[in-house]
Amino acid sequence: MHSDPPERTTKHHFLLGKIYNQCSAFATNTRHISGLQHMNDEIISIIIPTYFRNEQLAETIRSVHEQRYDPVEIIVVDDSGEGHAADDVDEFEDVVYIQLAENRGAQAARNVGLDVATGEYVQFLDDDDRIDPEKLPKQVAALRERPNASVAFCGIQYDSGEVHLPPPEVSGTVLEQALGFWNDIWRYSTLLVERSALDVVGPLQDTFEGSGDIWLRVELARITEFVAIREPLVFVGEGGEHLGLSWTALESRWKLLDRYEPLYDEADRDVRRHALAEANRLKALLYLRERRWSPRAILAFARVAYYAPTDRAQHIAELAASLFGRSGHELGRRFQHAVLDQLR
Repeated sequence: MHSDPPERTTKHHFLLGKIYNQCSAFATNTRHISGLQHMNDEIISIIIPTYFRNEQLAETIRSVHEQRYDPVEIIVVDDSGEGHAADDVDEFEDVVYIQLAENRGAQAARNVGLDVATGEYVQFLDDDDRIDPEKLPKQVAALRERPNASVAFCGIQYDSGEVHLPPPEVSGTVLEQALGFWNDIWRYSTLLVERSALDVVGPLQDTFEGSGDIWLRVELARITEFVAIREPLVFVGEGGEHLGLSWTALESRWKLLDRYEPLYDEADRDVRRHALAEANRLKALLYLRERRWSPRAILAFARVAYYAPTDRAQHIAELAASLFGRSGHELGRRFQHAVLDQLR
């Protein structure tokens, strides 16, 4: 059985409220300088939950300090339950540090950060992310140019050099792409979100552990447009454990498919197929992570090729590579991205 998605403010009503707020902001928050009218820069709240990754956290904070945008406020929420990051955060005088009394999970930590944030925009970062100095100014500029959009997102680059960029067609109304679990380019760190939109869909749900960013994208896409910047403005490491690559995250994918079943029923049938392909691909990767060669991984990759509504040849090639186990799949993946880099 599925449960219906909760009632939300309609897209129409949200946009009307947004236009009203923009007009009010222009009337009350402008200042006269040398005969010209200038909008005050809106504050961006940077919220960083952290859990026993102090060294990476310091690099993340330094990347925020390099932003060519002002003003920003940096909020670090220490989810270790023991103040593990306190000494390292102390070296940054401008960081608001919040220590949780117990480990509550990343979503709860983000909600705690939201409770104290004062910005008109919100940027969530993981504690091993770094952002390009132009990320925030470019995304704010993009949102100012698109009054109907409340979310800006960008591409991502991994430390291996692998780059994922938003496809040209993914902008504006993106509900179907969000329901399809398009995941690589839509993690928390690639998004800059207007606080007013988060207030409508929030608080962030911890029901979908490891896939909470998918839930957030769907809820935001139900009420507002997105604007894409086709540049890799977020840099992410590939080492260590990530909740997004876990059996818990896979279970959350199945929960999301169930929760949004009414929306899938209304959407093009390929939307559900894309989501099923992405969920099965995660399952295959998890099997390969556990064993160098796995017949269950091969079967999951076969399901990916069956469900995927596009790029069938690419998925069949991935299935063939998986026949040679983890090393064969990794070699095939690197070859594929090398070819795509040459085509860009």
